[in-house]
Amino acid sequence: MKKSSLKVQMILSAAVLCAVVLLSNIYILFISEQMQQITNERFSKERELQAFQQELHELHDTALTYLSSRSSTALATLLVQQQSIKQKIQVLPPKQFKQSDLKEREIYSLVMHYSEVADEAIDAKRGRNIAKYTAKYAEMNQLLSCIDSEINAVSLERFRNQIASYEIFIDESRKMNLWGLLFVLVITVLALMSIWIATGKILKPLNVLVENSLEIANGNFNSPDIPDGAWYEINELISGFNRMKTDLSTYIQEIEWKRGVEKEFMKERLNNMKMQQLMKRMELYTMQAQMNPHFLFNTLNTGVQLAILEGADNTAEYMTLLAKLFRHDVSQKNVIVPLRHEADGIEVYCAILRIRFPKTLTLNINIPENLKDECLVPVSILQPLVENSIVHGFNESKGYGTVSVTAEKVDNILRLCVEDDGCGIKEETRQKLLEKANLESTSSKIMGLENVIQRLYFFYPNNTEIIKIDSELHKGTKITISLNTQEEPCIQF
Repeated sequence: MKKSSLKVQMILSAAVLCAVVLLSNIYILFISEQMQQITNERFSKERELQAFQQELHELHDTALTYLSSRSSTALATLLVQQQSIKQKIQVLPPKQFKQSDLKEREIYSLVMHYSEVADEAIDAKRGRNIAKYTAKYAEMNQLLSCIDSEINAVSLERFRNQIASYEIFIDESRKMNLWGLLFVLVITVLALMSIWIATGKILKPLNVLVENSLEIANGNFNSPDIPDGAWYEINELISGFNRMKTDLSTYIQEIEWKRGVEKEFMKERLNNMKMQQLMKRMELYTMQAQMNPHFLFNTLNTGVQLAILEGADNTAEYMTLLAKLFRHDVSQKNVIVPLRHEADGIEVYCAILRIRFPKTLTLNINIPENLKDECLVPVSILQPLVENSIVHGFNESKGYGTVSVTAEKVDNILRLCVEDDGCGIKEETRQKLLEKANLESTSSKIMGLENVIQRLYFFYPNNTEIIKIDSELHKGTKITISLNTQEEPCIQF
């Protein structure tokens, strides 16, 4: 069954929480609107009555202005105000038995009478009957005073009624607030429960994952697989962890099995191991002057005899090439030799390496024939560089490696390059190798790359660029020897 996506679930949870907050705010707004509506209903009639009273006073003031000045503008305003009041009087409230409503109807009747008296005063003013409109205006004053008294009485009575119903209004308001609070609390509890459940579904498999990780860290690979969780992403993580645990367990079992096989093999082939140890002892540095040649040849003869006894053709060929290499190195007594001597030694050494590393090492030699007899170089400077690339350049490599030996001459400069694609040399080590050692502190037991560098410094003390090392970790190393063919090497020890 397809599991739900954690991403989708989180989005839905966030949407639900937003909806809860929105509903809570909407409900609170609804309660507030209801309370405002109730309050507005209780005061709407009073506001209408007060507005009507204000408009009536404005009409009375306009009538006084007209009667005093006979202004046409005042007359027009008076007629408009009078018409507005008559229209409002026509909309009478329904017949009810409340005292305030009955008094309100009486007020409207007085206002109708007031309007009629005002009409008579206007007519008397137009007829220039001073006594009549003066009497009518006095009557208007009396009616207005009576209307004000009635309006104030109605307002007072309604105010008392509102005070009496204030407690009811407060109770209703409290109930509405209480229901609103209960609604918000219920929604909040439901949201927290939803978050708690979702968090539990996420953390439960993760806690099991942490416990199993600790078990694996302690070396226990036999713990049961973690069951699937509720979310797709969690299941992918759990599935990957289960596969990793199984692969690690299988890999460790294979290592233990191989270790057992190797132990049995070493017990059964002890003689072969002794022969291999003997062969490793014969892998000598070619520049080691203090080694006795007779000991080398005796060691090689022992190795050849062991190979014949074992019937190992490759070993016999290996020993033959090794003897040839030793004879090549021992036979040369000069410290400066033709480049051909170094090229021949490299060819023999590479043949030995091809037997030793038939599949994992590629050797490329490119030395032009015309340079082999033309140029002179210090003895044993190429083979140690190739050996250094094999021993140190590929000691961490698990794949294939390539070593290239090239020579070229530009003007009077002979450049010999040994390049590999091995693990490279650290910058600190590179700088230490290129440091020029003092003659007093230089030991005859210095071998390999350092031996070549110090001998070149000895033969060419004035050439600071005699050797250059370019290296980058995990990419390879390039060693370049630059010899000036016109410069005589210093061979005075």
